[in-house]
Amino acid sequence: MKTIKMVADELNVTKQTIVNNAKSLNISFEKENGINYINDNDCLKIIEKITKKEST
Repeated sequence: MKTIKMVADELNVTKQTIVNNAKSLNISFEKENGINYINDNDCLKIIEKITKKEST
C-alpha cells in the first residue's frame, strides 16, 4: 500500500493528478489516521494510465 503522496512523488506529478486519475478509474482510497492509501493493484493501474498520457 502506498500513500497518494508517495505515488505522486514517484511519477513527478501532483497529488491532485493522482486523485483525478483514481476517480476516472473508479478507484477508492483506504483512509487510515487521516492518510489516504492506495492498494498495490490500483496503484499500478493509476501509474499505467498516467505514464500512457505522458508518452503521447
